[in-house]
Amino acid sequence: MKRENNYLLRSAKQEDCKLLYLWRNEKLTRLWSFNKKKISIKKHKEWFEKNLKNKKVIIKIFSYKKNKCGMVRLNLLKKNYNLSYLIGKGYRKKSLGKKMLSIFLRNISRNIEKNSIIYAKSDIKNIASNKCLLSVDFKLLNKNKKINKYFYKINENSK
Repeated sequence: MKRENNYLLRSAKQEDCKLLYLWRNEKLTRLWSFNKKKISIKKHKEWFEKNLKNKKVIIKIFSYKKNKCGMVRLNLLKKNYNLSYLIGKGYRKKSLGKKMLSIFLRNISRNIEKNSIIYAKSDIKNIASNKCLLSVDFKLLNKNKKINKYFYKINENSK
């Protein structure tokens, strides 16, 4: 658990399952997701329980002034990582994505190997997400007509 002033970033727990389900199926979240279909509660519970137990997956819940407002997930892919995140409805357009990712990257940089790469991707039209990733030092790796792909290198300065 990492607390900074009014911000808290902690590991996801079983009790977070329903909230993550609601966030995942929220209309704007689905609009910017790569899988736009609604997910059943049954499928979500299976996914959530499997990932909570998986040592190669880190799921963090972000709170602001004691209100849960976001989630960040990191999946280990061989040597490098894939990042996914969201800010819940009602908390967007408040720079909370930037704050959440800043705290997360500072924290995670202490716990993963130097020179590891964290990848993230965003719909090219999702301006808020693209700006957020750039604001926390992700670099544009490549883009196509639909997706921007970013990378963040863990180095001595990250720690």
